[in-house]
Amino acid sequence: MDQTDWCEDNDFALAVALSKQDSPESKNSKDPTVSIVDDYWEINDPNPDIRALFLQYNQSYFWGKLLSVEVRWSPKMTLCAGLCIYQKKAGYCSIRLSQPLLKFRPRRDLVQTLLHEMIHAYLFVIHDNRDHDAHGPCFLEHMHRINSATGANITVYHNFHDEVNVYRQHWWRCNGPCKDRSPFFGYVKRAMNRAPSKNDPWWSDHQQSCGGTFIKVKEPEGYGEKGKKRKKLDKDNDNQTKITDFHHAKKVNDNIDRAQGTSISDGSRSINSEKSVDNDNQNSSISYATIPFSGKGYVLGSNDDKSSTANYRFPALMADELRYVKCPICHRTDIRHSIINEHLDNCLVLKEN
Repeated sequence: MDQTDWCEDNDFALAVALSKQDSPESKNSKDPTVSIVDDYWEINDPNPDIRALFLQYNQSYFWGKLLSVEVRWSPKMTLCAGLCIYQKKAGYCSIRLSQPLLKFRPRRDLVQTLLHEMIHAYLFVIHDNRDHDAHGPCFLEHMHRINSATGANITVYHNFHDEVNVYRQHWWRCNGPCKDRSPFFGYVKRAMNRAPSKNDPWWSDHQQSCGGTFIKVKEPEGYGEKGKKRKKLDKDNDNQTKITDFHHAKKVNDNIDRAQGTSISDGSRSINSEKSVDNDNQNSSISYATIPFSGKGYVLGSNDDKSSTANYRFPALMADELRYVKCPICHRTDIRHSIINEHLDNCLVLKEN
């Protein structure tokens, strides 16, 4: 056998091997190269890197067109397994996968959910499909194409009802007539502590047909105790902030005398600083004496840029009035030191409501 015949025989053997990989018999085998949803992966790679999967599927089923698309886990998404966000003007496309829901599911559900959202991303980026909920002919065409090529079972919807209900720990029930009507019997179940209100699209219909009041009947174990501990911790932090602010104020200026209602002596002059507080109205009034200036200042038109202000002093309360501190609750940094306590009280009221 010469070298040419040997090469032809090897080419033929390679072609036969490749055809066997795509044959129906091979698809039923346990070869890990057969299908991306084969049971082999459930044992050998149960928790894959979603970015690595995305890159692999992008090259295999979407012709490498989705390299600009972001994919990441969402730790708070509990109503659906996957979501594709598209903003054309910003050139932004992101796939979010629900970590709480998919961690309960087999690996194939993760794969099929990812491929479902990648089809959406492909239609958004390539075909400028702006309907984020559309599962029309274009979506179905790609869905059937990938299902046929991989053996997957991508569907139009991927809401896992059992897993969604696990996270719905906050329950309310209406005390009106709808509590006896199927299928909900007056129950509203949510993953977050948000009571039914006029912000819900069905609220007006409920008011007309029932008119009952929703009463909370269930919440996660220990949820109320956590809230009380958090409020107590916030209150302790507020008290700590108020005390440390007054201690820190002593370091503002070494030349400032912090005596209240006393006389600050400066040579032959005296400066009176007074502060009166109305406890009933909680209003503060500050009065300052006129401060005569002594020393040398700038002379207009002169090249001498030196000035003497060594003997000039600011009143202590004026320094506090001009100093700004950061609120530990709303994190604003433009709060005047003189009104920080009143601001903290307002922030606490807003936070409790």
